[in-house]
Amino acid sequence: MPWIILAAIIWLINLIFIRPSGIKKYWGAGIWSLLLGFFMTEALVIQNDILFSNQVTFMVQGMPVAYLVGLAGFGLIIKCFLPVEKFWKLPYLIFLAAVLTWVEILFINNGYIITNQWSLYYSYLFKLIFLVSVAWLSHLTVREKRGFLF
Repeated sequence: MPWIILAAIIWLINLIFIRPSGIKKYWGAGIWSLLLGFFMTEALVIQNDILFSNQVTFMVQGMPVAYLVGLAGFGLIIKCFLPVEKFWKLPYLIFLAAVLTWVEILFINNGYIITNQWSLYYSYLFKLIFLVSVAWLSHLTVREKRGFLF
């Protein structure tokens, strides 16, 4: 249930703060986020004995489906709110990685994620690499206009 709530919050943020034209424009970032999140989680996390709790009913490769749906929505948030100035892009991604690590701490403390020899430092770096990769790949595939009025 917490994965469904998290995915619902992410998509609610998208629906409230991003216009439908923005969702159409940034859907590529959502696809990149979903693909990178799936493969990075599969390769790094599951092979390092980090498991999602058994309380989840719908799972794909050991990951909750709601987690994957949330990843797609989070890709839209990453790209839509990514600062235009290069100076602020890295601090933005560092802040998002810290927020995601804080959410992970909450999930670990409540038993929704079970870890074995995995530190929060590794988790933070994992999330930062994921966010930088999504921002970079979505920059390659999503066309941006510099003028906000026209």
